[in-house]
Amino acid sequence: YVRLNTSDSFSPGWMEVGIICPYTIYNAYNDTRLVEKFWPNMTKFMKFLEERSGGQFFFKERSFDDLHPKGGYGDWLSIGTKTPPDMIATMYYGYCASLMSEMAKAINKEEDSKYYADVFSKVKGAFLKHYVSADGKFTCDSLSYGNGDGYVDGKRGFTAHTQTAYANAIYMKMLPDSLIPVAGKYLNQLLEENNNYLKTGFLGVKPLLPALSETGYSGTAYKLLLNKEYPSWGYEIENGATTIWERWNSFTKGKGFEDAGMNSFSHYSFGSVCEWMFKNMAGIQSNGPAYKSIIIKPEIPAGKISFTDASLISMNGKIISSWKVDGDKLIMNVTIPVNSSAVIYIPTININSIKERGSSINNLKGAEQGQFKDGYLPVKVGSGVYVFESMIKD
Repeated sequence: YVRLNTSDSFSPGWMEVGIICPYTIYNAYNDTRLVEKFWPNMTKFMKFLEERSGGQFFFKERSFDDLHPKGGYGDWLSIGTKTPPDMIATMYYGYCASLMSEMAKAINKEEDSKYYADVFSKVKGAFLKHYVSADGKFTCDSLSYGNGDGYVDGKRGFTAHTQTAYANAIYMKMLPDSLIPVAGKYLNQLLEENNNYLKTGFLGVKPLLPALSETGYSGTAYKLLLNKEYPSWGYEIENGATTIWERWNSFTKGKGFEDAGMNSFSHYSFGSVCEWMFKNMAGIQSNGPAYKSIIIKPEIPAGKISFTDASLISMNGKIISSWKVDGDKLIMNVTIPVNSSAVIYIPTININSIKERGSSINNLKGAEQGQFKDGYLPVKVGSGVYVFESMIKD
């Protein structure tokens, strides 16, 4: 295989930023300039992955033993048994291929879009064959890693049956529809077995809560968000945090500061939970690039949180989604900016209870109601400021 640059090292799960960042910018702003400018670099990287895999479209155990540390950085600062770095590398390979297919279509490279869609399909198939058993449980040849020498926290041993593995597979759409609920069940079980505390590191935190919500375990996601013992966001707050730390225990009241060599007090990785807070708590989602078409679908917890207020500045203006639980009633305040449209999913147990500014939802001009399903009534609207009320408890 050909290395990307003979003077650089690389690490699976970390090196893919050259594809993920241009995609994120395109998706947020519908701006394809970075995609077009760096397309040759991104295609070179995808070629590197294909050659590195030996044309097999997946990475078996110990595929990255030539790196230092072995396997790369992996799920950095994870807790407990390690997720195989080669398994993670395979998932990121597939994820990058799917993003490349979408970006290629955005810049009118239809043949490239089809090509990378095919690569994604091949990686997905190879991943399923090598890392997923017939019953949907993730597996690997853990013995091939020996005693773990040379790997980050390798002495803890390796297993594919981890929170990080299932969360990433769900988030990156590396599973067929039939196995997504199975993966969600295993993920939730692993959390329950750990008293609803996470064990994920840098590569597992970002997809963890979104994967739980996607598979019907939003309640577990809220438990994780509200935990106050180590390791959790609440634990940082209990120890004085006003920003997100690099380590869960960057500072503790009893022991003071962690290793000063790697101890940032304003760090993105664990802060990636904010994606879930905007998309799932507040429910602000883009239906396609640049939030021109918007989805508002908040997940209302049966627990300690009774109020959420979020806003996001889109290309067309500010999007606001705010909700408050008042007894058995939900009050939603939503602002959709000009030149945008939205489908607002109103949580309720009774669609006849829904009102907009005190009047029946049926009287809302220009609105189109969809089919009531799973406790939500979808209502398609144009730009404007909306105030909804609905019954959410008996």
